[in-house]
Amino acid sequence: MYQCFYTFGFAVRLSHPAVKVGIDTGAVTCDVSPATARLAYRGRPMNRAARVVDKVPSGQVWCTAETVAQAGLTADSPLLRTEEVGTFTLKVGHCHTWNVAHPPLATFGPA
Repeated sequence: MYQCFYTFGFAVRLSHPAVKVGIDTGAVTCDVSPATARLAYRGRPMNRAARVVDKVPSGQVWCTAETVAQAGLTADSPLLRTEEVGTFTLKVGHCHTWNVAHPPLATFGPA
């Protein structure tokens, strides 16, 4: 959602960062970089997650079918809702994806 303010004929658009997430599940390897002492993860799940995130629209979280199954998520889960997005052909093969969304939060007090 954008907020626009008009001042002296100029439009200024204030927006939040465009966040998008792709998640896959599986075994990865981890190495410590000698230069930065940071962890570097490698493996098929990292590659698939990177390919999935290229397809994700801003503001959404997509998971592979394997991740949804392992997390036990369903369309009517109380904490996170899922909806099927479809199957995509990625550089690393076919990937069936799901959109994961937080259900609307309850409102308290007078409306």
